[in-house]
Amino acid sequence: MVRLNKKKVNMDYFEESDTNPKCKSPVVSCKTPILHCSVSNEMVRFIQDDNEGVVTIRLKINESHEFRDVEIMINCPEVDERLSRLIQQINQMMFSIHGKKDGNTYPIISDELLYIESVNDTTFLYTDREVFESDKKLYEFEEQLVNTRFLRISKNFIVNTSKIENVKALINGRFEASLSNGEKVIVNRHYVKSFRKHFLG
Repeated sequence: MVRLNKKKVNMDYFEESDTNPKCKSPVVSCKTPILHCSVSNEMVRFIQDDNEGVVTIRLKINESHEFRDVEIMINCPEVDERLSRLIQQINQMMFSIHGKKDGNTYPIISDELLYIESVNDTTFLYTDREVFESDKKLYEFEEQLVNTRFLRISKNFIVNTSKIENVKALINGRFEASLSNGEKVIVNRHYVKSFRKHFLG
């Protein structure tokens, strides 16, 4: 459970850590400035003074063989921009996509995808090291990946925005996005507005 009070949270003060030996799941550690930080195998608690009041985030992990499913619950007064991105990331990790290569079908964790491209009525799925094919159309992937970090940026292209390292505005009203593997992709003018809202905030 992640609990936020009415103040918006500056998430720049927090980073992932796996230093807690009592908990198999990743926990959250903190950067300065922090007033208080206590860690256990169930809860990580932060109290941060952001000059506007006290902001508290609680992450509670209950690990037990009694549970058959994993449940994530977020209690908050409002879903702000940063929390919305967190929800998109969680959604993105909750399912896999199937791709074909050399006559075999493989499950691909959606978060490992860089982008999806349609070329001559064939859809290709690109990861850092491999390329897969799919029988699905691009619009079907767009529907499947709604409320995730994936975004349509051209007629034939869907990109995983969490893999974008930086963006550059071009003279003709388009954007050039540099991906984590060094590739550069173009955001078409027709999709710039949604790209600004989705990626730039």
